[in-house]
Amino acid sequence: MPRKLMLSLSCLLFLAGAPVQAGDPMKEAIATLPADAMGFACVPSLKSLDANFQQAINDLNLQPFVQPPANSLVALIKQNLPMFAALDESGAFAIVLMPAETLMDLSNATALVVPAADPKAMLEGMGGQPGEGGVWSVSMMGQPSYAISGDKRIVVTQSAEVAKKFAESKGGLDAKLKPGEIKALEGLDLAIWLDGDRMLKLFKPQIDGLVAMATMMQAGSGPVGMKQAEATKNQVNMLVEGTSSLGLGVSLKKPGLSLRLAMTSKPGSELSKQMKVKPTAESLLKGLPGDKYMAVFGQTADPSQMKASMKAFDPYFGMLEAVEGIDKEKVGQLKSVVEEWLPMMSGLRGALRSTPDGSDGLFGASLLIDTSDAKKWLDLTGKAVELAKKLVTESTNEHIDADVKKAVEAITFKADAEDAGSVKTCHLKFDVAKVAEMDDEEKEELGKVLGKDGLLLRLAAVDGNTVAVTFGGGAAGMGKLVEAAKKKESPLDADAGIKKVATNLPAERASVLYLAVDQIIAGIQHVMKAVDEEELPVTMPTIDAPLAMSATGGDEWSRFDIFLPTELLVAAKNAGMAMMGGPPPAAGAPGAAAPPGGAAPSTAAGGNEKPKSDKPKEISPK
Repeated sequence: MPRKLMLSLSCLLFLAGAPVQAGDPMKEAIATLPADAMGFACVPSLKSLDANFQQAINDLNLQPFVQPPANSLVALIKQNLPMFAALDESGAFAIVLMPAETLMDLSNATALVVPAADPKAMLEGMGGQPGEGGVWSVSMMGQPSYAISGDKRIVVTQSAEVAKKFAESKGGLDAKLKPGEIKALEGLDLAIWLDGDRMLKLFKPQIDGLVAMATMMQAGSGPVGMKQAEATKNQVNMLVEGTSSLGLGVSLKKPGLSLRLAMTSKPGSELSKQMKVKPTAESLLKGLPGDKYMAVFGQTADPSQMKASMKAFDPYFGMLEAVEGIDKEKVGQLKSVVEEWLPMMSGLRGALRSTPDGSDGLFGASLLIDTSDAKKWLDLTGKAVELAKKLVTESTNEHIDADVKKAVEAITFKADAEDAGSVKTCHLKFDVAKVAEMDDEEKEELGKVLGKDGLLLRLAAVDGNTVAVTFGGGAAGMGKLVEAAKKKESPLDADAGIKKVATNLPAERASVLYLAVDQIIAGIQHVMKAVDEEELPVTMPTIDAPLAMSATGGDEWSRFDIFLPTELLVAAKNAGMAMMGGPPPAAGAPGAAAPPGGAAPSTAAGGNEKPKSDKPKEISPK
């Protein structure tokens, strides 16, 4: 494809944005594409894309860096592709892969769909000459091509035969796609979809060749390598044989940037069993305290999917059995414990936070696990730890040296180790002092970061079906988590940042993750300061706008979303500019320093010091 055209189309891949309208534009655009298409990349409205692109430039204050015509995608296309002067800016622009039997055929099977206010005028502007069957001979960037015209669009290809197939195709692609596939593509401003089954068949010889090379290298390292090779081959085959389709896309609107990946699998395939999820409209953060967080997540777990996923561990247990000097009987025992332990879980939710000054340790973490039997789950956890330790410490393999065994021996699990409020806690600990030789200064710094307990996890049964796990905060921290879990409330759903971004994720979710980038940076700076190290050359004001991720799905389909709020993008851009010595953001702009009495100020231009003032510090009344 001509270089300039490729550059213009590449812009669309990175800079797409259009508002969702009634009767979803993407769904309507898919309905106009041939039912036998093997794939497509589609922007449903160039005009809306251009408007949102220009809005993004303004929101990020990038006007000095993006000068005309680069600040308008439509203007950029018209300047680089003058033959598209009669472009219908409101129409759908698409690249379509028509059916191909071989990779050689695929190179000529591409069709470019261009919306046209006057299709005939556009064809004539390309030096078009009408031919047989409505196929025109045209010139595209100096290259001989073929085209057909339709309802307010033209279709340009490198093959007259492909142009005819496009014209003769019956029905729209929307009739072929599953409801889950279409739903996953709706609302996107740029969507890419591939028929995984047909595309992977075309590339299978190349995939098989790469897998053969990788497995040959792995197998060369002995029995363990052979098991690794088997695992690699099985995983690739599962994907190749189980994938039905793949979709991905971008949406850029006023609230922020959305990225999406969607996948469908063949019914009854191993991939479909391992992809199965259990979405819900209920809160996935229930029972967690409403503290300030760096990261918080929640997910459901389908017991049948957990059981199916155990097959993925088979090669790894096989690798353990292949290790010389390992007790194969204990490997089997460990596998049996894990096979019983894993499907007992039906949900997880947790949070990572930075602790305030004066706390014991700089970080704290909490986790709640829904199980079919909390006490049994804890017993199996202890059993798995002890079996795993014995596999290493009792091994006669000469490659497992004394240092490795020493590190494993430093791991201990103790049941009913401590009272924490209304519950008894188990302790899972890694004693760093038994492994690493440290001087007094290093011990002091490690104590500042980890707290006096060191690397200690507390585990407790909240009730018959819920397990609580904490790191940091001592017994009081576990007591706080247990009391919050018993209330079964969801205070984090009311967090200002989470409320702001959650509406940009699917209503029903199987998992969700929120990353408070401003708090993560502050937490890292907190650690660097505590251990007397130079702080990072980057700061970010408190923005209450976390990066959000989610997963959902249904029968044979899965969808994954990432949402980056505009406030986060602006703050990241401003932080980058400050690191490079650029000017601070204009007053009142998103991510700019707050006025006195407001949020934490951003850094001064060209440095990391907070701006000084002769005025006395103002204290806002609470």
